[in-house]
Amino acid sequence: MEKNKKNNQCNVSDFDLIRVFAGLMIILSGFFYFLKALGFIVFDFNIFNLWPLLIIFLGLSFLVKKNIVSNIIGIITLLMVLFIVSLSIFSYQFNHFDSKNIPIGVELEEGVVKGKINIKTGIGRVNIYGGEKEKLVFGTLVSNIMDLNISSKQENNIQSVSIIPLDEIKFLKVDPENSLYLKINDSIPIDFMFQGGAADLNFNFRDVLAENINIDTGASNLKLKIGNNVSSNVKINAGVSSIDITLPKDVGVSLILDSGLSSRVLNGLVMENEKLYKNPNYDLFEKKINIEISMGIASLNINWEEIEKPKTKIQLYYYNELEDKEIKCGVDYVLPVEREIDLTRTPIQDAINLLIKGEIKEEEKEAGFITEFPNEEFKLLGVNLKDEILYLEFNDVPGFTSGGSCRVSLLANQIIKTAKQFSGINEVVLLPESIFQP
Repeated sequence: MEKNKKNNQCNVSDFDLIRVFAGLMIILSGFFYFLKALGFIVFDFNIFNLWPLLIIFLGLSFLVKKNIVSNIIGIITLLMVLFIVSLSIFSYQFNHFDSKNIPIGVELEEGVVKGKINIKTGIGRVNIYGGEKEKLVFGTLVSNIMDLNISSKQENNIQSVSIIPLDEIKFLKVDPENSLYLKINDSIPIDFMFQGGAADLNFNFRDVLAENINIDTGASNLKLKIGNNVSSNVKINAGVSSIDITLPKDVGVSLILDSGLSSRVLNGLVMENEKLYKNPNYDLFEKKINIEISMGIASLNINWEEIEKPKTKIQLYYYNELEDKEIKCGVDYVLPVEREIDLTRTPIQDAINLLIKGEIKEEEKEAGFITEFPNEEFKLLGVNLKDEILYLEFNDVPGFTSGGSCRVSLLANQIIKTAKQFSGINEVVLLPESIFQP
């Protein structure tokens, strides 16, 4: 019985080294995945790539016996494996010292009506703005710890861009530099997705048509500005973070907040229940920003700003009866008056709508300008510019666009001359074709 007991003790000791080996590898893997979750390292590593270790386990099972030589071989093997794994993880740090400027430029493809931008990064600074006019995204990465993989594809007139680290481990250096600067196109709607670790994030989407914003970050300082160009849905998942959100005053805002230990300054928002906050008259606003935030130990500040809309000057063309002394009803007597309007993405439509309102100033009336606009039933239904031909479609109001060639000509030419002030228009077609017939 005593002999069997000794044999059992020997068998247990025979496999102690294997248990130590396996335990250390599991702990090491868990340690690095933990650092990745906190954002201190960035890598895409498949744990199944460690399958050769199974062969080493099998060899150790044959070597590990009661004699000291086998134990020494096992210990040396264990130390070598741990050294190689650690060296592979830290090799990027020791072999890459100089920062690189990595250009980022993705062309906006023809026919695209919406963009989806997915960005993944680790520690560092990230600055993203609107204002790009030609490309979908444009900018640079300055880094000594990370390279990028940039891809783009189009499907159903939606262009998807992915900006993520290359498939390799990149560990935090003693003196790391990792700064991403990016401009986003502001002419099409955008879905924006960001995933990062410990970082300083500055996202200024005031000029971006950001319909959806999804931010997943760890220990970060996040500054987010949102504009009033479109309604937006915002989701933020943050860890130990400081979050400052600046919103326009002329939109409805709702906030669903799920937080742990945090400080919050929710200026202008009224609590509706334990987690839901809204600004007064939320339902009355045309455009809305709906925000969902899930955060741990964090501070949240909500700020508001007046967004002054840029202006542009246009001309509206009306008939001037004082200039037309002989009542020729000619195009030459349809003359311009100046107006200043908000700069939007539909200037032609805005100008025609303002023209048919027929709002002539008193000094313009004294100068001889008259019009038979407005008619409450007469409305612009559609605008289409193709091959330098502008098609303007109106609803046909019986009796309004008839009544003699002079009257019809003046009404039609007010619209045509107002439209032709814009570049790229050589011809204007009024629809339906019978609408301005005597």
